[in-house]
Amino acid sequence: MMENERTFRLLPVLVVLVLSSSALFFSSFGINRSFWFDECCSVEIANASWAGIIENLKTNAHTPPLYYFLLKIWMALFGAGEAGARSLSALFYLFSIPPVYFLGKALFDRKHGVFCACLFLVNPMAVQFAQFARMYSLLSLLAILSTLFFVQQFYSGQASKKNWAVYVAVNMAGTFTHYWFFFLLLAHGVAYFLLFSKSSLKSFALAMLLSIIPFFALWTPILWTQMTNGGTSEIARPGFSTLLNTLLIFWGEGKKAIILYAVFLMLGCMNVSGRRLKFQSFQLVKEFFQQKQVLTLILLLAVSLGIPWLVSQIKPIYMATKYPMMVLFAAVMLIGAWLARLGNQRAVAAFCLMLLVAVAAGLVMRRLHPPAASVRSATDYLLEHGGRGDILVLSTSGLGGTQYYLKRAGAEGHFAQFPFPAEMARHPCWPNLNEWTKSYLENEVDSLVRRIEASFRTGQEKIWLLNGHLPKIDTVVKNRLDVRFQPMEEKFLGSSYLPLRDRLFVYQKKPAGGRPPSGAAN
Repeated sequence: MMENERTFRLLPVLVVLVLSSSALFFSSFGINRSFWFDECCSVEIANASWAGIIENLKTNAHTPPLYYFLLKIWMALFGAGEAGARSLSALFYLFSIPPVYFLGKALFDRKHGVFCACLFLVNPMAVQFAQFARMYSLLSLLAILSTLFFVQQFYSGQASKKNWAVYVAVNMAGTFTHYWFFFLLLAHGVAYFLLFSKSSLKSFALAMLLSIIPFFALWTPILWTQMTNGGTSEIARPGFSTLLNTLLIFWGEGKKAIILYAVFLMLGCMNVSGRRLKFQSFQLVKEFFQQKQVLTLILLLAVSLGIPWLVSQIKPIYMATKYPMMVLFAAVMLIGAWLARLGNQRAVAAFCLMLLVAVAAGLVMRRLHPPAASVRSATDYLLEHGGRGDILVLSTSGLGGTQYYLKRAGAEGHFAQFPFPAEMARHPCWPNLNEWTKSYLENEVDSLVRRIEASFRTGQEKIWLLNGHLPKIDTVVKNRLDVRFQPMEEKFLGSSYLPLRDRLFVYQKKPAGGRPPSGAAN
């Protein structure tokens, strides 16, 4: 009996150790792999001077500066390599888990907090952005903290001037991290007016006003410049399916997400009584969704996704794979509350353990067998097989990453580089698709061919085409190079995810007599 009691007392310690080690594993395993295009942009922007970061953001990104300032400081301490830059996002992910617990505890109780924190820890989207050198883990952390202090004012009896002050400070940081943070503040406002007493209206209104004044006072001129530079032109207008797809992306996309949602639903709906398995009563399910705490989470999710979706019908700003990371916590906590309130604790705990193992195994497989070639390996191949003075044509997203790794290898001048379109040289992180009409691209590719021909010194230089991820751009330049130059080789780099992505196309100047050079493809 005493041994059983001792085991029971040690169980929470064991759980904490397992969860802590899992969080460290999720945030660090494979963190040294090649940067993606967006991450190269983050590092390049953060490597500039303080004033240079602001100048870069005017023409070469479409976000506020806080993350880049923090990344600059972080890289000065831990290096600008893959592990150094990504470890900042990993830290934000680790710091997000305790606030999720405290938010669940403030809304419901301790058990709900534990369930919510566990689910956030193993959530595929949270794990993905924990290893991504972008601002999304920071955005998620600030959204969780903001909502925690918002909730504490109304649910936990901890209303105080100190909480309001912290709430305002977190909101200020959020507005300087990503523009979508304003949608969370709007969601807080909707939840306040629909669900809570208006006795603290003046305090709430003042807190909201103080939260946004610094942003508009300091950042409005840069925001206006960004808006006129077409920074979101690559984003398509979302349909209703985009909202549904967002919910799937929260749990890994596609069939995997559908299966997980089905299991979550079943775990809450099925009631284990003795050896009998039966459905929960409709009354219990109804009471769950009538709770003010649950309605708060639903409103946060609905407003934070619904308003930008509506705005996107006029000006597309809805990128389902990234920006909704801000309210991932609300989606996860709804499921955590559902399982904590209605699910069998042993069954839910067992499933969470299986989910933890599955996410860990999936992470290992993705890192050991990546679905696509890396920018780093493509650049290594170019340096190994390309001669000094060869011509390198970089289409859209191939530009920033390749230039980053060439610079890191000390080989900036190894190739004669030709971005396509040419204006990408001014803002490689920011494709301006609205202005890239078919006629514009055709004129651009004519100019590109003339500049390539004028750059030949011996006539034996190879032309290397490294495509980006936009078929609209890639197809135009490849088709023209196929006609004007002699195709030599096509190097498959690892993935057929998109038609021309992860391929290197090699050309050479056509000989005057029309015969292909030795070794040319027929």
